[in-house]
Amino acid sequence: MNLIEALQTVPDYRHARGKRHPLWIILVFIVMGNLAGYRGNRP
Repeated sequence: MNLIEALQTVPDYRHARGKRHPLWIILVFIVMGNLAGYRGNRP
């Protein structure tokens, strides 16, 4: 199982209103940001 497959198994508890992107894509961006050294909203 690779990272994307693992993130796709995370249950999505968001409300249907306002959903524009799948949760696993948002989680991939968060992981990539953490790996790049970003820990918050500001660099």
